[in-house]
Amino acid sequence: EVNRIDYSNQPHRNFCGVDFAVSKADSANRTSFTVGGLAMDTTLCIKDQRVGRMDSSEIIKTFFDIKRFHNIEIFFPEDGQIWKAIAPLLHAMMRRTGIWLNIHPLPAVKDKAARGRGLQARMKAGGFRVDTEASWYEGYKNELLDFRADAEAALDDQFDSTVHLNNGIEDIVEMDESDFESEEDLADREESELQ
Repeated sequence: EVNRIDYSNQPHRNFCGVDFAVSKADSANRTSFTVGGLAMDTTLCIKDQRVGRMDSSEIIKTFFDIKRFHNIEIFFPEDGQIWKAIAPLLHAMMRRTGIWLNIHPLPAVKDKAARGRGLQARMKAGGFRVDTEASWYEGYKNELLDFRADAEAALDDQFDSTVHLNNGIEDIVEMDESDFESEEDLADREESELQ
């Protein structure tokens, strides 16, 4: 079950899972970026989904566009040949622009069923929400629902980037209530602690 998000009443820490495919060919896999906000109760709220056939320059541009728009704390791509080819280009762009992306590549896991178990558990427990009114929602929902671990799905890029997002968060993100305070609230709390 996919649940509707209400973004207005709670802050989120934003992260992004990435699944690469470098090609413009119609029959090729696609590159997918899944942006999720992690709420204080650890619910993962999918806020944005960008998927398409991209070349390396379009992939680099998308990293920076998403960073600017969603203030991403950490990107979670799968470590592999494509990441190793793109990483030097991305690092060069960071040096050129002065915009620094925090990127934590995840080890490649060939068994998709094993890789997706954490996401499946989060969904079953009600810890997963999606913006059902977003323009990308129908394609995203269909791809996640069509995924079968025991068969090669024609389209699985959005599933893969969502799994990278979930697994990256589970691996390294620690939650603290102060992570969700506004800068003003944090300054007020720190000032009161000094008195």
